[in-house]
Amino acid sequence: MRLIFSEVEESDAGEYSCVAENIADKRKISFSLVVSTAPVIMKHPVDIMVNEGEMANFQCLYNNSSSAVVYWLKDENYLRDTGNHIIFNEQNSSLTIRNVSPSDGGNYQCEINSEGFPPVLSKTAVLSVKEKLKFIPAPVNRKLELGSNAKIYCKAGGSTPPVVKWSRIDVRSAEWPPHIRDDNGTLHFNRVLSTDTGKYMCVATNSQGIINATIDVDVIVMPKFSVQPSDTVANEGDPVTLHCLAEGDPLPIIQWDKNNELNGFNHKRFKVLENGSLYASEINTDDEGKYGCTAGNSGGLRRHEVTLIVRVSLMMWCRYRRARRKALMLAQATTADAENSDIHDMEMKERSQKNHIETNVCEENTELMKSHGEYGEVFLARAEGLTGENSESVFMVKALENKSESLIAEFNKEIAMYSKNAA
Repeated sequence: MRLIFSEVEESDAGEYSCVAENIADKRKISFSLVVSTAPVIMKHPVDIMVNEGEMANFQCLYNNSSSAVVYWLKDENYLRDTGNHIIFNEQNSSLTIRNVSPSDGGNYQCEINSEGFPPVLSKTAVLSVKEKLKFIPAPVNRKLELGSNAKIYCKAGGSTPPVVKWSRIDVRSAEWPPHIRDDNGTLHFNRVLSTDTGKYMCVATNSQGIINATIDVDVIVMPKFSVQPSDTVANEGDPVTLHCLAEGDPLPIIQWDKNNELNGFNHKRFKVLENGSLYASEINTDDEGKYGCTAGNSGGLRRHEVTLIVRVSLMMWCRYRRARRKALMLAQATTADAENSDIHDMEMKERSQKNHIETNVCEENTELMKSHGEYGEVFLARAEGLTGENSESVFMVKALENKSESLIAEFNKEIAMYSKNAA
């Protein structure tokens, strides 16, 4: 058995039951028939004008259609329910816009979608936002460099273009000095003076009213080096001072870095003096590198970088050799067996004579002539005791001052060769 509708009407909607019965039993089944109709908008959204910051509400009423879905469009683009600013009300298909801003102004439409029928668009409703008088953005405190050309901006907006002017509230005179000009909210400074420090007020007016904002202007002097550090070459073990003095207003703070690492030097031997210079009580080869002096104040930063080269001198080599030999002799003396004291005394005498020669070489040498070689400085020196107790010899000294890895390797080869021949 079938139930046939030749032409479905809206009144055909309802609950239907089918009953089957015989002498054995009776069965019944029920169903609901829903008749969807083309949506018809009964009340279109209308034009609205609201003040900035207020709430706007659009309505879109249509005939009852349980399967219909409502969408909202602004300037032909679909809107999304944000939950706080843009809100869709499913119960009455309205649109609510909270805390309206000028950017919310535009053309709005609702769209009704029902299954089996084409979408239905409402008429266009215009949202007009009356912009309130306000700064966009509000002016802020400024720091101006002494002697520079500068501008301070103050912009405002409203339902009608406001008139914007500056005034100085800590000076009685209503006239601006010759080097300052107010151009509808832009304050021009032609070579800033120290007397320009003070309080300034921006005032904006239109038919909606008047607003003002006050800022502080400080005149500062950017850091400037009065003494710049310079590239320095020093002997290992010597004290070194890298001079760095700066001036400015406020007085700059000076900081040092080594190889771009702030305070990356040995704090036991290095310290920053009160005048900003970097002092090292004693330097070694590990202290070589790039040193940067940075002077900064509220006006900005200035930085200058120099190179420190550490030269290994013959004197330092001698100090190292003497200390090493002294420690060796002391260790052997304390461990010597009493039964071999005679042999030990002879060995100590020989070592003493050899050490005497080294001491003479280190302490009695004087430079005769300097030149420059592939590794660095080359000079002649004179020493006593190299070939005999009372003899005097002239020898050549090479200093390694180059950081090239290949030259360092060659230098080490020469040292190894001469050490082997000496042994």
